[in-house]
Amino acid sequence: NQARQTLTNSQTTNQLAESSLLSSQREVKRYSQLRQQGVIPEINLVDKQDIAKEKQKLYAQTQSDVQQAKLRLAEQQSSYERNLRQAHADIEQAKLRLGEQQRSYQTLTLSGQSAVLKIAEQQKSLDTDISSLKSDISQTKRQIDSLKFQLGQREIKASVNGILFQLPIQKPGSVVQVGTMVAEIAQDNSPLIIRAQMATT
Repeated sequence: NQARQTLTNSQTTNQLAESSLLSSQREVKRYSQLRQQGVIPEINLVDKQDIAKEKQKLYAQTQSDVQQAKLRLAEQQSSYERNLRQAHADIEQAKLRLGEQQRSYQTLTLSGQSAVLKIAEQQKSLDTDISSLKSDISQTKRQIDSLKFQLGQREIKASVNGILFQLPIQKPGSVVQVGTMVAEIAQDNSPLIIRAQMATT
């Protein structure tokens, strides 16, 4: 990445500056010996010393650049590691949420299936109750028809309209023989009927 490339470039520049500084320092040393021997004037030595000082400053600057590049790279790596840890944490959280959602879905599915089974059982029970009620209704209707028939067997109906004026049987529960008169009716619109007792003498 860019920070690592910057560090590499800074280190290369620093190495070149160091090499140039060492070379300049050797020149200063050599010119110093020549000056002591009186071979060269002092101005030449001073020039070499000035050049060495500039190279010393440049070397110091390149060292500072290297340190700054190292700091930026370390900061970038630290940020990358933080982001990586956060990404891993987000992934784990997402997995947990997914697991919870899957469990919730499974719970809802099981609950729904249970509800469907319960409704089916209730429907089956209702069908059974309805069948039982229909059977009871049919049986009750048969009982009603039977009772109506029995009641019809116990009723005495006159074949004509009229006025009942003689009822020989007075007690309930009496037993009569076939052909026994149980009532006498004066038919409507019939000639005058007189019922009386007359002395025979």
